Amino acid sequence: MTSLAMNAQIDNLIASQYTTRQYGELEAVSMLFRQAFLTGLKSILNHNPWYRPNIKSRYNIRIGWIDKIPLAEFNSPVTGVNGATITQRVEIGDFMIILSENHLQRNPDDTIRYCENQRALIVQAKLSNQQNPTSPIGHIPPSGVNSTLKELALLSSWPSFDLYLASRSKTQILPNLNIPFDPQQSCFSGFYNKKWFCGQAANKAPCNLSLGEVIEKITNRNAGFVFNEVSPKNDWDKLIKSMVDICRIRNRPKHYINTAAPGRLLSAFTQLINDTQYEDLVLEEDNPAFPILFIDRYLIEGE
Repeated sequence: MTSLAMNAQIDNLIASQYTTRQYGELEAVSMLFRQAFLTGLKSILNHNPWYRPNIKSRYNIRIGWIDKIPLAEFNSPVTGVNGATITQRVEIGDFMIILSENHLQRNPDDTIRYCENQRALIVQAKLSNQQNPTSPIGHIPPSGVNSTLKELALLSSWPSFDLYLASRSKTQILPNLNIPFDPQQSCFSGFYNKKWFCGQAANKAPCNLSLGEVIEKITNRNAGFVFNEVSPKNDWDKLIKSMVDICRIRNRPKHYINTAAPGRLLSAFTQLINDTQYEDLVLEEDNPAFPILFIDRYLIEGE
């Protein structure tokens, strides 16, 4: 087993996914949801178990996706950092990472007793022209509105908004969301030279953490923001639960999975998904989607 720190192992795995010099933004994100990365990440996590006294841990990786990228529509005009007024809808992000901790009973079928801890991190991906960029990475015009300005306005303060499934949707999924801001809820991440550089969703914040470091922080409960999917208690809980529920209730296209099982929440490469069934999720400008990476940690007491 390698002596490298877990975050360095993950970053090396990430770098190995990129074999050419040029990637578009969505294409670069796609590489994080392909079989080679998901199986490698699962192996790294299980070779770096989470230690607690008298508790043994193991990991599984799942993915889910929403065919369209969910959008926020502000309930009142918002002023961007350049002074421009924002009234248009804005994408929630480009992908999300969710950690779930499940306590198991010690019996043959490993029954889930309860889920102790869930946390989610929304990631806004960008192409960068340098390492260690600053948020929001993309260009903000001196006047006027562009996508980067809108994304920063949303993720840096969560103004009150309605959630829509897609740009042409006329009915809200969730109305009037008011989410207290916490820096652990989201980040900007810039792709440069086979590496992702992450930083807080705040104007000019340094993006000096690698994605490997962020994933390790999530597994150590030091990144991502806690949410309650079973019994939502606030609008952050409702937002994350709603996005996960969309993955569960919509039928998965046969293009991606050779099975009749419903839902777009896939158990990656275990009993249901094997090497011959799974086809890599491809994100393109004319085929947008919002993928979710689920890291499931199972805690077994008394071992």
